[in-house]
Amino acid sequence: MELFSKLDYKIERKADGHFEIQNPENRRAIFLGDLTDRGNKSPDVLRLAIDMVKAQKAFCICGNHDEKLNKFLNGKNVNLNHGLDKTVQQLESTSKEFRTEVKEFLNGLIAHYVLDDGKLVVAHGGLPEEMHGRAAAAVRAFCLFGETTGEID
Repeated sequence: MELFSKLDYKIERKADGHFEIQNPENRRAIFLGDLTDRGNKSPDVLRLAIDMVKAQKAFCICGNHDEKLNKFLNGKNVNLNHGLDKTVQQLESTSKEFRTEVKEFLNGLIAHYVLDDGKLVVAHGGLPEEMHGRAAAAVRAFCLFGETTGEID
């Protein structure tokens, strides 16, 4: 919220919990993924991102943590680690409608954007030029995780 304020966005929380956003002229934010698992306000971050994207005030791409939460929300068996346990706990205190909205939002996130006539490519984990604009499982995996070596740090 501090960064948005410094960038001259006006963001106000309404009584229904949604955010009302006024962005500076000709400016849209880009959320680079990993909206969750990073603190104690994951539902608020999700609410803000959803509201900004719906209002066409922002773009949002999927990060590996978002992908894992999406799998969990879709009933897949995932390890609740690396912060996901806290996010799931936080989401349990929200409404079923909100959790459904989060699931639909995450289901709709793409792996990368090609913007400004190809001059700007936005991906969570990086993306080689030959993969720009392509939609394939290998492209999505590269966007989410970057070049993987099989090593765990």
